[in-house]
Amino acid sequence: MQAVRTTPPAMAAELGLTQAGVRAWLKRHGHIPDPDGYWRIDPATEAEMRAYFAGRASPPPVLPCTVVGCDRTRMSQRAIVCQLHHERMRKHGSYERREPGENQRAKTHCPSGHPYTSENTVIYAEGRRRCLTCVRKRARENARRRRAAAAATPRPTA
Repeated sequence: MQAVRTTPPAMAAELGLTQAGVRAWLKRHGHIPDPDGYWRIDPATEAEMRAYFAGRASPPPVLPCTVVGCDRTRMSQRAIVCQLHHERMRKHGSYERREPGENQRAKTHCPSGHPYTSENTVIYAEGRRRCLTCVRKRARENARRRRAAAAATPRPTA
């Protein structure tokens, strides 16, 4: 009777590892897959593997977010903040909570580079602001486009 053999998925589940980790250990210790391409672990190798991983450190501890007052866990062992604070930093450049539109109000120049000064800014009733230089430029371009379209259309003859 042949000795019972186990497989990397079974060993991974028992030892709390990934299948790739089990296969990497087998390769590192000189084991090769069977001729049919499957990894089958004999009892001696299984005992060696259990002894090796029994002496390993336990899984790393779950660490809290480093932002003061936050009790969420970090995104990963290498990260220093939780998912929420990571997204805030990505969107706003700060871990603090922001009011809607605060990131827009913090801008000092329009996308074209003109400053938002009281002389160069129009503020609409709903709170949006626009650069007057850009508004005037856009109006000139639209007028020019309308004149060109009007000139291009043939006039009816009587």
